[in-house]
Amino acid sequence: MLKTDITEGIATVSIDQDGQRMNLLSTALAVALDGEFARLSADPAVIGIILTSGKATFVAGADLTEVTQLIERREVAELAVLGQQIRRMETCGKPVVAALPGTALGGGLELALGCHYRIAADAPGAVYGLPEVGLGLLPGAGGTQRLPRIVGLEPALRMLTDGKPIAADQAKAIGLIDDVVTTEGLMSAARAVLAEGRVPAQQPWDMRGFRMPGTPVSSIEAFTAFLMANAAATAHAGHFQPAAGTILSAVFEGIRLPIERALAVEAGYFAKLAATHAARGLTEARFFLRQRIAKRGPNVTAVDNPELTAIAAKVTQAMQQEAARIAAEGQGANVVRNAAIRAGLPPLVPPAQPAAQVPDGEPGDAAMLDRIAHRLLDAGAAAVADVPDADLAALASIDLAGYPEWTGGPALWRATAVH
Repeated sequence: MLKTDITEGIATVSIDQDGQRMNLLSTALAVALDGEFARLSADPAVIGIILTSGKATFVAGADLTEVTQLIERREVAELAVLGQQIRRMETCGKPVVAALPGTALGGGLELALGCHYRIAADAPGAVYGLPEVGLGLLPGAGGTQRLPRIVGLEPALRMLTDGKPIAADQAKAIGLIDDVVTTEGLMSAARAVLAEGRVPAQQPWDMRGFRMPGTPVSSIEAFTAFLMANAAATAHAGHFQPAAGTILSAVFEGIRLPIERALAVEAGYFAKLAATHAARGLTEARFFLRQRIAKRGPNVTAVDNPELTAIAAKVTQAMQQEAARIAAEGQGANVVRNAAIRAGLPPLVPPAQPAAQVPDGEPGDAAMLDRIAHRLLDAGAAAVADVPDADLAALASIDLAGYPEWTGGPALWRATAVH
């Protein structure tokens, strides 16, 4: 898992997990890194440490299988080992340089953020980002707190709330990465900055008088940035996907605190998100479902296209019929439509009232809209309850019928008791 070489006082720790195409951050890896950094920090002959990878990428994110299992077992606290390891690494007393041969995402980038200096190879296709928001979660190993302290408020909020990775040149431009070099020169560049004493053994936020770069945290500009980010997150994600809004809360509260307390704030918000249906559903719909479908072969959607289309039609028809029933009970058509949109469904307007003829009226309170949304989702899920292939039912419902990804698909929605 780890390979360490010490040459001329510089220790190179290389992550290389056996049997895996890419390194994934897991509790086992965190424990191994913790032990290795404790050993190296106690060695007086070691003047600096390089953390790198034996693979073409650095660390491609957290082990989602492990994360999901811990969440389902309500053992989220076990994941704290990841953040604790990074905190001990950055306070180990030795300068640590991250030498990134390629992509660093999620927990992998959080690991790099805990290093005192970051050098990336100019590798084709390499990207850097914190995509956890797309899985209904937040970066839970310090990402919401270290990123703004490194790059400033506005760039951090963009990266955290849209989850889109950026290339090495963009990462350098905002200060996320300190230098970009050729792949061949990566390790020599990392050794040089340590040998020349250019890397402090302490993070800026652990130094007296630290101020976050860019917009001051207490300024009107910062307040406006949060307002705009919150409005964008609400409009994009909707009521049933709280991750982006929760990330903003974690940043807003945390950047005003010392790092130790800020990390505790982040941990609390991570646990809150981990308990949501959206976290489970998005991880299922965007990762595990796609992974299982991919294993069937590249032509699965073409081969099963007629079946997928038929499944999607059943889901759509069932939800439209339920919308008509709700309207027949006396509910306004625009309320039904608003409930559908709130849930992330296509705008479902009762058939008797085409969209162009929907009258203005009361939008419906939140509780009412949620009840209607659940009825629509229940109807769509019930329509495919007899489909023996749950994965195809989920794929068709989500990709063709607009069934919301945050539900995890009809089978997962039916199996939960949250509604």
